[in-house]
Amino acid sequence: MHRGEIRWYQFARPDKRRPVLFAVSGLVVLISCCCLLTRDRAAQIIPAALHGNLAMRFEPNESQLDPGVKFVSRGGGYTLQLADTEATLFLGHSAKRFPRLISAREHGQRPRFRENGKHEPRSILQMRFIGSNPQPRIEGVQELPGKLNYLVGNDPAKWRRNISASARVRYSNLYPGVDLEFYGEQAQLEYDAIVKPGADLTVVRFTFEGASHLELDRDGGLRIDLPGGGLVQRRPVAYQVSSGGGRVEIPAAYRLYGTHEVGFDVGAYDQARTLVVDPVIVYSAYIGNRGDDSASDIVVDASGSAYIAGVVDSVNVPGEGFRDAFITKLTPGGDGRVYTTFLGGANGGEDVYGLAVDSSGNAYVVGGTGSIDFPTVNPVQASLSGQDFFDGFVSKLDSSGSRLIFSTFLGGGFDDVVLGVAVDNQGAAYITGSTGSEDFPTVNAFQPSLDGGFDSFVAKFHPSGRPLMYCSYLGGRGVDDGASIAVDSSGNAYVTGTTDSSDFPTVTPFQATLRGDADAFIARVNATGSALTYSTYFGGNGFENPLVLYFPTHLIALDASGNIYLAGTTTSTDLPVTNAYQPASGGGDADAFVAKFNPAGSALVFSTYLGGSGTDAALSMAVNAAGNVFLTGLTDSTNFPLRNPLQAIFRGGGADAFITNFNTAGSALLYSSYWGGSEWDLGNGIAADNAGGAYVVGATESANFLTAGPLQPSYGGGVFEGDGFVTKIADAGNEQTLGIFSGGAFSISSTGAGSQITAGYARIRSDSGSTTPTGFAIFGFRRDNVLVSEASVPASPLVQTGRIYAEVSGPVNTGLAIANPNNQAATISFFFTDSNGPNFRPGSTSIPANGQIAVFLDQAPFNSGSPVNGTFTFNSSVPVSAIALRGLTNERSDFLITTLPIADTIAAVQESIIFPHFADGGGWTTQIVLVNPTEQTQSGTVQFMGQGDANSAAQPVSVTIDGRSDSQFAYSIAARGSRRLPTSGSGSTTRAGSVRVMPATDSGSPAGVAIFSFRNAGITVSEAGVPVSRSGSAFRIYGEALGGLNTGPGALETGVAIANTAPASATVNFEWTDLAGLPTGMAGSTTIPANGQLAMFLTQIPGLDGLRAMLATRGTRVQGILKISATTAVAVIGLRGRYNERGDFLVTTTPPASESASAADLFFPHVVDGGGYTTQFVLFGRSNQSSTGVLSFFTQTGQPLGLNLR
Repeated sequence: MHRGEIRWYQFARPDKRRPVLFAVSGLVVLISCCCLLTRDRAAQIIPAALHGNLAMRFEPNESQLDPGVKFVSRGGGYTLQLADTEATLFLGHSAKRFPRLISAREHGQRPRFRENGKHEPRSILQMRFIGSNPQPRIEGVQELPGKLNYLVGNDPAKWRRNISASARVRYSNLYPGVDLEFYGEQAQLEYDAIVKPGADLTVVRFTFEGASHLELDRDGGLRIDLPGGGLVQRRPVAYQVSSGGGRVEIPAAYRLYGTHEVGFDVGAYDQARTLVVDPVIVYSAYIGNRGDDSASDIVVDASGSAYIAGVVDSVNVPGEGFRDAFITKLTPGGDGRVYTTFLGGANGGEDVYGLAVDSSGNAYVVGGTGSIDFPTVNPVQASLSGQDFFDGFVSKLDSSGSRLIFSTFLGGGFDDVVLGVAVDNQGAAYITGSTGSEDFPTVNAFQPSLDGGFDSFVAKFHPSGRPLMYCSYLGGRGVDDGASIAVDSSGNAYVTGTTDSSDFPTVTPFQATLRGDADAFIARVNATGSALTYSTYFGGNGFENPLVLYFPTHLIALDASGNIYLAGTTTSTDLPVTNAYQPASGGGDADAFVAKFNPAGSALVFSTYLGGSGTDAALSMAVNAAGNVFLTGLTDSTNFPLRNPLQAIFRGGGADAFITNFNTAGSALLYSSYWGGSEWDLGNGIAADNAGGAYVVGATESANFLTAGPLQPSYGGGVFEGDGFVTKIADAGNEQTLGIFSGGAFSISSTGAGSQITAGYARIRSDSGSTTPTGFAIFGFRRDNVLVSEASVPASPLVQTGRIYAEVSGPVNTGLAIANPNNQAATISFFFTDSNGPNFRPGSTSIPANGQIAVFLDQAPFNSGSPVNGTFTFNSSVPVSAIALRGLTNERSDFLITTLPIADTIAAVQESIIFPHFADGGGWTTQIVLVNPTEQTQSGTVQFMGQGDANSAAQPVSVTIDGRSDSQFAYSIAARGSRRLPTSGSGSTTRAGSVRVMPATDSGSPAGVAIFSFRNAGITVSEAGVPVSRSGSAFRIYGEALGGLNTGPGALETGVAIANTAPASATVNFEWTDLAGLPTGMAGSTTIPANGQLAMFLTQIPGLDGLRAMLATRGTRVQGILKISATTAVAVIGLRGRYNERGDFLVTTTPPASESASAADLFFPHVVDGGGYTTQFVLFGRSNQSSTGVLSFFTQTGQPLGLNLR
């Protein structure tokens, strides 16, 4: 099947072959402290680790490895072994192996379990140290927290426990006077050649065996070609430390000797000081779905420690494709590893499907194995039943992770696998799975024999492993697979899975018969295992199939009242639904579903679909103490149901994981989000803790999988090895977690629900190690359900002084919002200045710590009086965030909003300023408003320029201001004053172009805004402020469209105005990307004449024809980023146009993304919701790196503000 699609396949005829057990490489950790999860609040990612950027862990060989290996490091897609005279890198194969969705009956098309123990061999690169010391001293440096345990093979004497790891490995005197030190991150390996005074660097040479070709690239890097891919060893960096402690760079390069031998050339350096030569081997091309590592399940204990289980590339024979199980325990904060234990046989391979933990911290792991020497302790079955097949296994680890309490095979003569495990209060383990063996070991069975091709089974183990207290088949004459199990306080076991048997045993069923190709089932087994006390089908006219990709985990759960929760995946269009959030299928190939039954199983409390127009599969469910349901899985639906999303867009590439939290009634989403990168991603395990947090494990092959923040350097590595992920989600009530991809953007809006106005402010704070996302907010105001005005507000840093244009006269008023995010009160002193310079009405006020005020200037505490036409200046005792808003009550009493900039009264500049757009005539007018930020008179000239055309440069264009028609107008502004130049708007022809403000010599540049208005039938229907724009050669504009502007009311489309500030023509290139910053294939270019201007909407831009086709589908909303680059300096502003419900044309300006990198907090000094208002937030990631952080909301009194977002 093509990788770019997910397709749901109907069943094939069952036979005695087993389904594909597919593993995905690697793991990412994003776990930390928990916040209380409350209803209707946004989810939050708690940062702790960075995918692909974790420090390497080097563990010493304490007889767990080949004797020649001294240290080993493992990660996503690689294993590195260090020996006396060589370093060997085992790299993941390049095949992309994320599978399609698979149905439970498709056995005829799937290999048996035994074939899954081994996968494609890895590429192997050996870096040999030519002529080196054959026995150098090799030692670990900088010990890392957490212990490693190797319980591999069936000889306990060979097991190794409590091994510590280090962040670096040092070879002392590998060459005379030269040490070598290995370290790095999981996408690159670094090694330093440390050349001591007087030593000879030329003796240091390496060969790269396994490489098909070596060559130097144009950047001086060493390209190493390998089967299935290649590596790059970057150009070496060489340096010395000066006597003053500074770093002195020394020119360095590689030298090739023959075809496979490499050394170093360096420039002249101080022979009396140590020289460090630092190459970096980058093998990120192998990271992703190219190894055999995956996380299968996650559980959380009462203390908040998370346990993760999965598989890794064989710890004994890396490169051969075999896999071992692992179990990792994290600290409650998620910021450290308690242990990682490897479990498996020598060469048969293991798969892990389930994990549980008891109240003592003992961990139970289940799965399948083909290893004849799988470790056993106190087993009920000591050996593998069949040499050519898989058996199930059940293993219990003590709380330290270093000792097996019991470990056993479980199976018969054919394929068997354990897929689910649960634990009761006494430490007894309950398991379920699937078997094709007629001699499966039954004990006290209510169904003693195999009834069909495959049956599910249910069993209970004594806390010590033996005896097997009961074990029974469960099934009919078809194919039955047990997927998940839960246990209540009385010891009754609840099993779910999939059946196509028309005679599946039922007892007092909710649904007595098979309705489709295959249905889910729920069965309750009494405490002794002697009887079914309840059993039912559940399904519709398609099939309900929890067994998708991996065998999913935790698809059945119980709450304290005994209610039964079931989750899975369905193709049915008539699934029983009750009190549903989503009562009907999303229309794609498959949807997730979740259902809650009463304790008797006789009635549904709720049942709902969850999905969009593609394929959506639920792979795991958790229910917390409050009764909230958490789901994770995968989706390729571009319209998957979202609420308060962590990631608001589908990234493509096949599938994204999803994370969804339902309220206790199942009728609403508390949050729901995509979670993934640009390739395949899925969530296949979810757990909930007692504090309301949710933990998700999954797998990704996306090299750009987004994470919330970097792991502290002291932690030093992944919780386990590979390219899956672990994410902890909490709810901070007033916070929206931000994860914005490199070059991407993020858009989310308040819902505007309720008649009461809620006001406050917002803060953008980056995660440690990340730069702060930038962007803008758009206020929208509706009156009588009609959108009458929009205005954008840029995210801004804190200031302590500012000056704004102030107008209080008739229908116009000016408002000011100031937010004080400090833990101390802000004293605000202020005064007004009229247009001629005199100050009046000075005063002061105080804003409490973390508080905010938002008032009009004629209100207390400012009390301007009326009329006012001048400026307002404020000074604050502490840094604050501020924005001014101009309000116009139009001829039909609609309130129109325009943003006014805050002028900095400290930094004066001397340069021309540009307004990239104006319009005059045909109903349009523009007023140029200039503010003097200085204490001296400013003067200069305002010039209006036309657009020009393809054949001629732009020329000045005449407008009428104060009765005078010209293209150029002189201005003089008194100190602290302002000047307004309004065009008349005369004539039926619209004149458009740009405006240049050219200050006189030594006069300084004014601040300002161009406010353009549109009147229709004598009514001003729209106003927008064009801010001063800085010239540049590259910009990014947030773009969206709905319907296209030619479709009438409700239509929306972003446009752009570009002013060429150069005396030569400019070639302007356009590219449309999605919100993830990924190319869409739509690109084009045009030419703007010298001094000319261009203004057009998205569907008019050359090369973006595909948008028109997308918008042709009724109801389609397009969102993305317009990338603009030019051959000369240009000024750019976004123009968002839309028709409201009564056909009025509204315009809002939207600023381009700021590319200045900063980690400082940014603020929206005013946020408003309800009473007709909404606030949309548009945030940008930096062009060269992902940006992560938190958008927090606060009330005017500084308390957390819970906004409902969509």
